[in-house]
Amino acid sequence: MVVHLKKENFLTNDELGLFYVLADAVYSVPDPDELFFILLTAATAGSGLSFSRAALFLRDEKGNLVGKMGIGPVSAEEAGKIWFRLAQDNPPLSKLFSGYPNFRTGNPFNQKIISISLPVGDDDICSRVLQNGETYFLTHPYGKGLIPEILESVFISPQLVVTPIPGRYENAGILIGGNAFSGQKVSEHQAQRIAFLALAAGNIIERAKINQESSERLEELQEAYHNLYQTRQRLLSSERLASIGEAIAYVSHEIREPLSVIGGLAKIIGRSCGENQDVKSQSGLIYQKAIQLNRFVNRNLAFAGLREQKKESCHPVELVKGVVEEIVKDMAVEGQAPVKIEERFNSETPMVLVDSERLKHALTNVLENSIYFVAGLPDGKVVLTSEWDERFVRLIIADNGIGIPETNIERVFEPFFTTRSGGNGLGLAFARQIIETAGGRITVESKGKKEGAVFTVSLPRG
Repeated sequence: MVVHLKKENFLTNDELGLFYVLADAVYSVPDPDELFFILLTAATAGSGLSFSRAALFLRDEKGNLVGKMGIGPVSAEEAGKIWFRLAQDNPPLSKLFSGYPNFRTGNPFNQKIISISLPVGDDDICSRVLQNGETYFLTHPYGKGLIPEILESVFISPQLVVTPIPGRYENAGILIGGNAFSGQKVSEHQAQRIAFLALAAGNIIERAKINQESSERLEELQEAYHNLYQTRQRLLSSERLASIGEAIAYVSHEIREPLSVIGGLAKIIGRSCGENQDVKSQSGLIYQKAIQLNRFVNRNLAFAGLREQKKESCHPVELVKGVVEEIVKDMAVEGQAPVKIEERFNSETPMVLVDSERLKHALTNVLENSIYFVAGLPDGKVVLTSEWDERFVRLIIADNGIGIPETNIERVFEPFFTTRSGGNGLGLAFARQIIETAGGRITVESKGKKEGAVFTVSLPRG
């Protein structure tokens, strides 16, 4: 027998209390599954609507009804144990609502429900309820084509109530309540109450969707704002570095010729001073400083001349090895003590797509920074390794120097920030600009003082 129920528009005080407790329980619950649990607990609890089983189905993107959750015993024996325990404890409804963390998601009844997908459009009660928005009260509906066959083996209830869950533009799903194992008949008023619960469920689920959409939009806006802020900071930094670069290029160009003269004269004086060791020592020092400064000038002029990126496919390991060779040679010319540099590159490191000349300048700045902080240490060394993923090749430059204090870790790439004696604070700033302009990224990590630092240069694969 199928009875079409008309909606009642009144509730008793106890029923009003039930829905008040329900509204209070779901007010601050963001998790959809926990909302489903609270709604179905209200349908099955003795202090709620007293159905022995209840299940919730919602439309998916294709319009099918998909099982979201089911609550109820799997056998008469289990039903007896549950009802006996609840009769002894007599917990308030609010306590039952808080039992979601202990909900047995492995329960066979729930597992069957969430495995069900019902096509909409057939002439069965579920499709009819979803399409016309009416509530139906069924008695012994099995084997008559009234409900989908897959539900017949799941509910095994002498009586079922199928009621719609309203949505924003159309019915969002259905709620099914049954009285399996209880031996109690479902009253028409009980059926009316589950229809009212479904109406409340629609409002609750719709609000949860709106909250979730709002949270997602908020996260997107926050991420967009963060990206915009970072982009703005990078642009400001790039503009600042470009101005600095032009100034340095101008100054470097102006001092290049007199610097060469100073170095040449110092060399001549050193050769012609005879056995005067004091003059020879001082002239040698002037010559070394002139060579060092001249190298700095040449690099700045080379960097200033590279206005546009000329990306090409090149091997990063060979690039780094060339940079290391030049640095070691320059250190020897300048009379600096050698530093142990270990190359532990993977021989299968892929190619990268970069401007090789610009990247050489960037890597030189990063390597010289690491070398500076291990120079003079008895066991000081710099270790070079490589790794990669589908998008990037990472060159890792690790040293065992004095490390970077936590307060400075965020500032190492800022223009003019330096802790090096005689440093100008531009090397790492220019390195970051070059690497980021190439589509890569440079990061630094340090465990703190005396723990060394690790620079990671990520470059796009070629």
